Amino acid sequence: GYYWIDDLDYGSLIEYIPDPPIREGYRFVAWYKDKECIFKWNFSVDRLNEIKYNSDGEVIYQELRLYAKWEEVE
Repeated sequence: GYYWIDDLDYGSLIEYIPDPPIREGYRFVAWYKDKECIFKWNFSVDRLNEIKYNSDGEVIYQELRLYAKWEEVE
């Protein structure tokens, strides 16, 4: 599943930390910047990408995805 947050300012912190997701048979570990779950996202420090503009001066949409790391529960 997906959890969508919008209306955030480029370059800002994500102030609303979503509740930990639930997945049967697994325990949520943390949010990560990459699919491989190597680089952990730190909500206190990590910021959204800075704003970028195209040659016409229009804002270029940038999406940020965070990935949930899971551990199997025995």
